[in-house]
Amino acid sequence: MKKIIGKITAVIAVTAMVITGLIPIEARAESTGSNVFEMDCDEEYTSYDITGDGVPDSITLAMGKRNDDGDADGFKIMINGSECFVSTQRTSYAEMTLIKLKSGSQYMYVRDFIENDDYNLCEFLRYDAAKDELVKVCNADPMVRFGIHTDCDPYFANGAKIYCIGGGMLDSTGDTSYDVIFTEKNGKLVFSSLDFKGFTTMKTASKKNNTTKKLTLARNMKAYTSTALKKTKTFKKGKKITFTSMMVKGRNLLYGFKVSGKTYYYRPDDRTVENDQFKDVIFAG
Repeated sequence: MKKIIGKITAVIAVTAMVITGLIPIEARAESTGSNVFEMDCDEEYTSYDITGDGVPDSITLAMGKRNDDGDADGFKIMINGSECFVSTQRTSYAEMTLIKLKSGSQYMYVRDFIENDDYNLCEFLRYDAAKDELVKVCNADPMVRFGIHTDCDPYFANGAKIYCIGGGMLDSTGDTSYDVIFTEKNGKLVFSSLDFKGFTTMKTASKKNNTTKKLTLARNMKAYTSTALKKTKTFKKGKKITFTSMMVKGRNLLYGFKVSGKTYYYRPDDRTVENDQFKDVIFAG
């Protein structure tokens, strides 16, 4: 009886995930839902027309030869029997996600995995019919320059936008969560904005909702009065700051917050000297 109940529970759980789009299945190839279709390595997919000729293609991400430690000597993406993308960097495994936009454009997100769940490559690709190749469009993790152990994984597409779950150990703020939004403009896919979610701290790590937007200053903090980064104001040690946004301006990562109705912007500096800016933040690696 317990086995039957267990099977029923499992079926209900899987059905719920399929309905909500968490598990894309072949039958959803024509769906207008999330338009994001995850593909496992070493599996053949035959319901998607990535080449744009109106005929479903055979698509496979094939892992290379594995050594005694289980690592592969790279991987390749096969489309209709042709090697359309090849990586020769050692990796434990790789994944790809097909994304369809309203314009009709299709992008393939590709990421491999190495030690500490880091990666060699994390990119958006696009099929080039003239070359019969998947060519790089852009880096899929724009936050890698602002910290370590960063990640960016697409989960939804709507109109001209692709939404990705992001996170990592960012300079100064530590374990930080955010969404990364890419937008197709004039036929090109570009990083467009961030949607700030919060920080995981020593105080919140064990809680069910383990993120917070409020941090306490461990020392005085300089913040800017505008994104022009000219005039500054100093906030004293011990002050609690509730951050409301984060954005990339040129080479700078900025966190927005309000005090007495006025918006200020904090810019992290080199993490070797800025990890003591806030209390209780978590850093790994």
